[in-house]
Amino acid sequence: MNKLFKKTQKDFVRYFISKLVYAFRSLLLLTLYSYLLIPEVYGRYSLIMGIVNILLAIFIGWITSSAKRYYDNYKDDLPSFFSNISFLWFFMNLLMGIIIIFILNYSNIVTVHGQHRYILLTMITISLVKIFENIIRAARLSKFYLYLIIVQSITQLGTFFILAKYFDGALFSVFLSLIISNSIFILLVIRKINISKYKFSIPSRDFQKIFFNYGFPMVGIWGLDWLLNLSDRFIIKLYSSDQMVGIYDINYKIAGNSIGIFASSIIMAIFPLMVKAWNEKSEENVSSLLSHGIFLYLIIALPSVFGLIAVRSLLYGSFLSEEYINGEMIIVFISIALFFSGLTQLLFNIWKVKGEPKFIFYTTSFVVVLNLILNFSFIPIYGYIFAAISTFIAYFISFLIVVVLSKKHLSIVIDIKKALKILMSSMFMFLVVTFFIQMTTFHKGITLLLSVVLGVIVYITLLYFIGIVNEVSEWVSYLKNR
Repeated sequence: MNKLFKKTQKDFVRYFISKLVYAFRSLLLLTLYSYLLIPEVYGRYSLIMGIVNILLAIFIGWITSSAKRYYDNYKDDLPSFFSNISFLWFFMNLLMGIIIIFILNYSNIVTVHGQHRYILLTMITISLVKIFENIIRAARLSKFYLYLIIVQSITQLGTFFILAKYFDGALFSVFLSLIISNSIFILLVIRKINISKYKFSIPSRDFQKIFFNYGFPMVGIWGLDWLLNLSDRFIIKLYSSDQMVGIYDINYKIAGNSIGIFASSIIMAIFPLMVKAWNEKSEENVSSLLSHGIFLYLIIALPSVFGLIAVRSLLYGSFLSEEYINGEMIIVFISIALFFSGLTQLLFNIWKVKGEPKFIFYTTSFVVVLNLILNFSFIPIYGYIFAAISTFIAYFISFLIVVVLSKKHLSIVIDIKKALKILMSSMFMFLVVTFFIQMTTFHKGITLLLSVVLGVIVYITLLYFIGIVNEVSEWVSYLKNR
């Protein structure tokens, strides 16, 4: 394995564990939401968070992207770095606060029933968490990041369960649990980086110009990403109800939290080193890092997609309330869609490292327009299931575009024979698990657990038989000697 890629192993393992913790937390929250919140209330929460997320994407996303990209450039001048980011964060939150209060008071998008202060505080704390997350990742504080995610997860799960039980599934219990867990996250980061030791200076126009020039084109990308990922909830709401939004969203997130963690974990590990290699004029190392990252993604993500599709019917009545069972096929289409989305996000790092986000903007724009046309055309006819189908179509086309154009910018080496072996192993594992589910008569929860264990054993065994030994053994060796 390439020496430079070996340097990312420790970060990747920690980031991957942190993403597993995050995914496990999200899945447990979805379980709690499905049993403690009726679909109508959960659907309302989903719509509110959709509004919050688009505002965060537009007003905060460019700051977080720039902070992650340029931390390495300003690590010798952190007082100026934090002073300028603080100024930008405060100003952007002021604008967001005005806008969201106006939306909640004067629009009919969603009914909030006096939740304004909770929504506002949720948005403010999330914005600061997002900025701190990217700074921590840029500084490669992977161990501390893992600690933060664990503490945040325990806090959010515990506070939501207590509040939801005590207040009988009230909507504000979701927001209050987010506010509490985010606040603890923020306080821990402030203590870690010891902000008080820095003498804050007057914001620099040159600094802000650098951030603006890099980050502002990302505003469009973040906004388009929201349209691609969340606008379908509002279109479903337009033609249906909060209840249908709730059923669609919770099934979508089951797939998202199961599949979406892999690409982001790898990007967390390799992106800072890709930036460093690019700054050192080492295009070969940039290519090597990205090639290894994509291959590792295939090893992990492909079997996860097939496995989730195999066990999807077992989720209802065990992991999720049966009130959400009508969304089973959503999991199928979204799992496949997110697999291709992960590959696309990995390839997008070519343009991010080069500081050329316009290509990402143009590509995403095309896909978003296509997705919106499909949603408005077919959701009124076929219902929310077509929102999942259109998401798959959009992500797949985006992947094809990026694959073709990436070849002109960077040489990426993937062993096609090994990739096909991984695909065949995943398909065989799917057949074994499906057969086991059909034959067993255990309770759904027990069958789900046994199916996951069986799938993991079958897949890892096949990896050894088909010759992909080095990649697996090196990671196992690392974990043993850690």
